[in-house]
Amino acid sequence: MWRTGSPIGSVIGSCSSICAPTPQGKPRCDHLLEEPVYRRYRMHDLIRVYAQTLTANLDADTIWRAAAGRLLDFYLQNTATAMDLTHPYERGRRPAVPATGGPAPDLSDRRRAAQWLDIELANLLAATGYTADNAWPEHLLHMSALLHRHLIIRGRYQEAEALHQRALNLACGFGNQLAQLDALIRIGEVRQMQSRLQLAADHFGRALQMARGTSIRDGESYARVGLGDIHRLQGRLQQAAEHYGQASRIAHDTGNHDSELAALVGLADALLALSRYEQATDCG
Repeated sequence: MWRTGSPIGSVIGSCSSICAPTPQGKPRCDHLLEEPVYRRYRMHDLIRVYAQTLTANLDADTIWRAAAGRLLDFYLQNTATAMDLTHPYERGRRPAVPATGGPAPDLSDRRRAAQWLDIELANLLAATGYTADNAWPEHLLHMSALLHRHLIIRGRYQEAEALHQRALNLACGFGNQLAQLDALIRIGEVRQMQSRLQLAADHFGRALQMARGTSIRDGESYARVGLGDIHRLQGRLQQAAEHYGQASRIAHDTGNHDSELAALVGLADALLALSRYEQATDCG
């Protein structure tokens, strides 16, 4: 229902193509809620005008920030849940997001979780752009980590690179070395998928240098796996085996099963290519 005396009445009344009058002379607004895609809805621009009249005398900045915060928390929590269902083996590489107790979509199984991620991906990426410009740094850093594998699998390399670059820039600005390291590794993985191998090696190399300088051993393991991949793809099999071997030992010591598995698979591939079959078998 429109509020009595609201300016929206005159706006609606002037838009006969949208709001045809009823026999009683009142506007009938059947098309203010649009469905451009099946089960995806949006409000007509007239709703925005009406909302602006209702909030004109309120503290708009405070209300807007609170509402935006709830929306970002909704996206963050449900993205984390969906990724845990679709990619449970990489849970250790993603940040833990506490439950907020708010509304949630149906993410009861892997299929529904993947479908939700695909449907909401444009909104999720738009939200990360908003967080970068409006002082929600943790949301951006978390979303970079959460969405990485989904973007890679869907072949959305440009969006992934842009997202991780924003995260890297933000982490550098705050002096957050762990976040910088993670972003460097993710950018390296994206560029590897794009066959931009030298650029990927540059990012893995920077990540390795930072990890060794800060004693972040999990980061060193992932960076070495990345460098091992690049050396193997470029035919430098002995160098690849050395990086994989060091990565697997570090990951074993830290209990990082995801990195250890990736390192052992890469090491086996390199050893097979070197015709060192017995050693390759030992990697299993």
